[in-house]
Amino acid sequence: MPQTRRFLRLQKRVAALNAEFMPAVKPFGDYTQKEQDFIRAYRLLVHAECEYYFEQVALAIADRAFKAYTKTGKIPKVLRSLTQTFCRETPLTKGPNVFATAVKLFQRLVDSNNGIKEPNLCRLILPLGPSDTLLDRTWLGTMNTFGQRRGEVAHTSAAVANVADPVAEQNLINLVMTGIQVLDSYLQKL
Repeated sequence: MPQTRRFLRLQKRVAALNAEFMPAVKPFGDYTQKEQDFIRAYRLLVHAECEYYFEQVALAIADRAFKAYTKTGKIPKVLRSLTQTFCRETPLTKGPNVFATAVKLFQRLVDSNNGIKEPNLCRLILPLGPSDTLLDRTWLGTMNTFGQRRGEVAHTSAAVANVADPVAEQNLINLVMTGIQVLDSYLQKL
């Protein structure tokens, strides 16, 4: 299945950040302070782009489901899942309001999201109704590592931070992007 425009934009943006910030590989790892700052900036910016991607995809899926419901009167699986998650105690006989409420509550959850570690991704994706097996456990571990490394950069002074390695950084981002690409194909079906 072809990738979504959102994923292609993310891919293009990550490539542009790579070209802008990643220094040439030095065999002895003797990167200047400026080059290390660029590597750290790359990590932060790629993380922000991935977080934005997930948030926008989740909102688009919920919005599309609600629009389909208002147009056809049929309740899509996504809308049923959101209602089950956010309006469990509200009777379905309340009509469109219960579905609108579920979507609004989901939007609030997305708006308050702060990260792309496993708990964040589960909160963004699982309420939409896919099986939890959609989220590959190994890839979730990779996302946890990426989120942790982003946190190290965001919350640690460069004076005490480890020397950044562009090869390791690019390898990690490649694993992240490969998982997002696979997930993107599944999310299209929702």
